[in-house]
Amino acid sequence: MGLAIGAVVAGISIDYLRAIGNTQPYTWTLLGLNIFSLLSLPFFFIAG
Repeated sequence: MGLAIGAVVAGISIDYLRAIGNTQPYTWTLLGLNIFSLLSLPFFFIAG
């Protein structure tokens, strides 16, 4: 389930970035999703 949601979010963000004229939509999408996933680790630790 989580993998499907991640794929949909990635696809939507790539389509959006292409629509606004970004020349590297895949790079920015992967960078954003990686930052988001790396931030989840300390948040789970803080939550206890």
